[in-house]
This record gives sequence, C-alpha cells and structure tokens, in this order.
Amino acid sequence: MQRTDILQLGYEFPYQARTAYNLALFVRPERFRGLQVGGSYYHDTVLPISDGVPVAVVRQGIYSGYVVYNNSRWEWLNESYWIHHQVVGFRDYNTPAFYTQISRRMTSAIRPYFRYTWINASGSNPVFGDVSRASGVETGVRYNFSEWVGLKTEYDRLHVRDFTPVNVIGSQLAFTF
Repeated sequence: MQRTDILQLGYEFPYQARTAYNLALFVRPERFRGLQVGGSYYHDTVLPISDGVPVAVVRQGIYSGYVVYNNSRWEWLNESYWIHHQVVGFRDYNTPAFYTQISRRMTSAIRPYFRYTWINASGSNPVFGDVSRASGVETGVRYNFSEWVGLKTEYDRLHVRDFTPVNVIGSQLAFTF
C-alpha cells in the first residue's frame, strides 16, 4: 500500500488523532481464594512506519484471557492473546500468543520468577513481521524495597524462527502509585 493510497482513505500524516479503547472484565470467586479469571478487548489503529513513511493503516484488535492464582507464597499467571490486524484495503492477520509465569516469595522482599512466552505471527504481518514465530524463557528476581518500590533483574533467552537465539540481561526499577 502506497502513502497516496492511505491518504485517499482519509488518514492524515504523520498522525491523525485516534481513540483507542479497552474493555475488561474479571471475577474473583470467594469460594476459590486467590483465584482471578478475566479477559479484555483492546482496539486501536496502528500506522507502521518504514523509512520514516507510514506504509499501511492497520486496525488492531487484541482479545485476551487470563487466569491468576495468588496466595501468600505462590503466584501463577497465565494469559493468552488473539491479536487481529486488519490492513485496510489489503488483508487480515491473526496472531496467537501466550505466556505463563510462576513465582514463589522467598522472604517478604524477595520473589524469584520463571516465565515462558510463545507467539506465532505471520512473517508478512506489517506490525509483527520481524517476529514471526518466537518463544523464550525469562527468569529473574524482584526485590521490593517497600510496597511501592521494587527492583527487578532478569535474564531472557528468546528464540525467533530462523535466527540465532538472543540473550538479554536487564533490570527495571518500578514505582507503583
């Protein structure tokens, strides 16, 4: 899709004001203390850019569902996604993805965790084209200085189809308000 085609569809550049929205619902059954089940739908318009020029208008819808179990020691997070990209005037792409994470509180301040992530995107998807099929593991530890401040240090190993696996070591200082 050329820039002139996009302009004919009524989009202005570099960006047109758009409204994204997110709808979410969850339940916490009293009978199963620590369990939370929910889902959401997110909608937006994305303008992928190549060489400084938007190459398409993409309507994005993300459907997700999750199950979380959390008690005083253990936390188990599971979330799956169905990401729908509609390239205006061209075609649709559907991308399934999920992750699962488990962690155990060691002390009141220290919580190590392990996460597995998987995504299966089309190589021609203009938003995820460089991802294709990917999976990876992530392990780390979070140290909470207080209820509102934490430091997370982690190691990631991501394998993207047809590429050498990528190893990343990182940290994050998080503030909660």
